Amino acid sequence: MPTGYTAAIKDGITFQEFALGCARAFGACISMRDDPGDTPIPDKFEPSNYHAEALKVANARLTELEAMSTEEANEAALKEYLDGCERNIVLRQENAALRIKYQTMLDAAQKWVAPTTEHQGMKDFMIQQITDSIEWDCSDQYLIDPPRQTGEQWLADNTLTVSQNIHRHTAEQELEVDRARKRTEWVSALRNSLAE
Repeated sequence: MPTGYTAAIKDGITFQEFALGCARAFGACISMRDDPGDTPIPDKFEPSNYHAEALKVANARLTELEAMSTEEANEAALKEYLDGCERNIVLRQENAALRIKYQTMLDAAQKWVAPTTEHQGMKDFMIQQITDSIEWDCSDQYLIDPPRQTGEQWLADNTLTVSQNIHRHTAEQELEVDRARKRTEWVSALRNSLAE
């Protein structure tokens, strides 16, 4: 039985076409492995712009933070605190409503009489699924209200976070550019070897 790589051999593809098709499973072209087989392999790979865009956003945010007055920082700290507390109130309400729905279904599953001993495993499975979901979906243990910070603390924390993001996105963008260069070199070397 032919594979996705060998199926076109019966149609008379060339060795070069076969090799380029197989290249999708390796190195530079691995991200193309699920693309349609007729999607051409580019001569040049461009780096993703994810980190470059994130870097622009982080730099803009740092500029905003550096221009922020003490009063603006105090207002921002208070807003973040109040928003976090409000978000937790809403999540606690949602968890409580979900717990009621799960408990109703759990009661029904526990009351259900399995029609045969072969169905008992299914009943046990249903009960376990609901019990696990109650534990993971309805717990409030991680809903901790954010700390109340002064504007100065808030500004320092946010500036540090944004600075770390700038550093990380700068490093990741450099790596992405290098990966794109290496992928392009890999494909170029492959094409050159197939042209000989």
